[in-house]
Amino acid sequence: LEPYLKLAPKPQFAGTPGPSRFSRSPGKGRMSGFFGSGGPRGAAAPPAKAAPMPSVAANKVNVNTYVAGPATALRSRPGRVAAAMELGDIAGYRGANNLWTQAMREDAAQLAQAAEARPTVAVEPGNESALLAERARLMYDYLLADMRSRMRWGGEAPARYADRIEKINKGLVRLWSKTAPALEKRLDLVLHDAAIADALEAAVARGAGLKTDGLIGGIQDPVLRAERGEMRVTYLDLRGATVAQALDWILVPERMTWWVQDGTLCAATARSAPVAGPWVYDVSLLVMPDEKEIEKIEDYQKRIQAVKQSADDFLKAVAKALGAKAIAQEREKAEEPAEKREIVWYGPGQLLLFADAKTHAAAAKLFADLADPKAELAGDLAELHKTTSARAEARKDAAEKARSAAEKVRVAGVLREYSWRLLAAAAGGELDHEALAELQVAWKNPAATQLLKGEARVIPIRSAWAFQTAMAAMPTVEESVVIPKAFRDGVQEAAKAALADLEKSPDAPAAYFAVLYTALGIRDPSSEFLAKAKPLLTEGKADSPLADVRTVAKALLAEPKDVDAKALAELVAKGVRGDDMVALTALACRRAGGEAWTAFRAESRAILGDQPLSGAVVVLVNRLSRPGMILAAR
Repeated sequence: LEPYLKLAPKPQFAGTPGPSRFSRSPGKGRMSGFFGSGGPRGAAAPPAKAAPMPSVAANKVNVNTYVAGPATALRSRPGRVAAAMELGDIAGYRGANNLWTQAMREDAAQLAQAAEARPTVAVEPGNESALLAERARLMYDYLLADMRSRMRWGGEAPARYADRIEKINKGLVRLWSKTAPALEKRLDLVLHDAAIADALEAAVARGAGLKTDGLIGGIQDPVLRAERGEMRVTYLDLRGATVAQALDWILVPERMTWWVQDGTLCAATARSAPVAGPWVYDVSLLVMPDEKEIEKIEDYQKRIQAVKQSADDFLKAVAKALGAKAIAQEREKAEEPAEKREIVWYGPGQLLLFADAKTHAAAAKLFADLADPKAELAGDLAELHKTTSARAEARKDAAEKARSAAEKVRVAGVLREYSWRLLAAAAGGELDHEALAELQVAWKNPAATQLLKGEARVIPIRSAWAFQTAMAAMPTVEESVVIPKAFRDGVQEAAKAALADLEKSPDAPAAYFAVLYTALGIRDPSSEFLAKAKPLLTEGKADSPLADVRTVAKALLAEPKDVDAKALAELVAKGVRGDDMVALTALACRRAGGEAWTAFRAESRAILGDQPLSGAVVVLVNRLSRPGMILAAR
């Protein structure tokens, strides 16, 4: 679809969503207590003289998203918030991230030297408190290394710390299993759309003899709940996993840890655990100079200096208030103990604090007060509060709109990825339970309803077609699965709106694909919608930008005996690009059979190998060669 939407406004994607944490193979352990946080991409150095920065209209926040977290257990799944706002979205102007990246470059180099100078600490395998403290220190070092890596600032690879953390985790589980042997019990459990508390109870209930008094209450961290909202497990296959692994898989992606104390299972976020640990706080509303301040400065380097000064002043005041060392400003001793309170800029507008639970609680309150115009602060903080509260007040509406837009992008990515996965599995005669669960949750998300109201409506409409097509190809599926009525009604209304748009503009790509996917899902030949849509989908000018798509649409909407196989073969010879066109062309050729399917198979290596495609689309196309393919029949 993307090649046909290049001239039309569309959601900005950060690429294919990362693999879900809920598709783990049983028996593969994860890292308890480890977590990640989003951060920006690095940026190339800008010119010395900066052009005026375009304003971001309040109702058109430019949301550039990126996948959060590294490629280990820290990566958030698409079903949760795996996207973050660029600093410019809430600062009110583009280029804010670049300014920040340049301003923090020198500090990052000092951080790299300090972290890598730390000596490796040898911990006795049976010393639980020492293992916990060392793991917390390594978690902190991991996040620093991850930050430098994502910002392209060099330094030690995060994997160095991840491997050591994994080793410590295994040692801790062995220790805890001596007093709580049920941690090693294997489970036979699959979780579907469960609140995290229910997921934990279901997992540990299988481990007879485990006391859970400190488990559920420990996960009610107000800071995490304010950031994430209700935390749920969309889909998690725990068959064959141990109770210890289940705890990791449920808690780690939500930035939580667990442990055993006096035979009782306990859990908490890393910021509220008994051992001092790291946490990332988003203070982007408070710290970046506003657009007017920056635009007054013509020289780019001086703009960088202004951003650096603002960040340094904020960090210094906060560090003093919390009794923490601002290591970006002063880091002389590499051998400081893990219990030392330290604070550093982690990413644009994000502070990384290593401290005990009491200090973390004070930090959360401090940041809330700095944003609240009604709060009363004393000393140096009083002057800072005047600036930060004014910034927060001025930016809160834009920030909320940016968050809403980011959520729509995230949900659109889920609908896109798991629609193709559901179809690919159906082509193999299987039901992908994880893909189905992800779609069912996404369909209930208010963001999916919002997507139906604009040109992006093709994405949820396509997901409904994919579901209907996949279910029709598996008539033996026992479970009764339906699309939620509210979403189904929304799809119908969106399809009518798309048809009206297509009648006005026959070559509008977004409207065309929305109508096409709707028509492909209609089984009733007497449908009024199909009667109106079919001429628009199959007839058009020879020089239309959608001429090739209409060739495919004709083949998909006609009876197999009436398909123009020669036209399809000629289209395949020219080449087809993009997930939608490749998948639909393959389905059309497979349906036509004979010359058309032979032509597609002959070109399939080039079609699938010479362009970036969703992995699920590649699997789908390859599976169409199976005999008796129901999926290709309409």
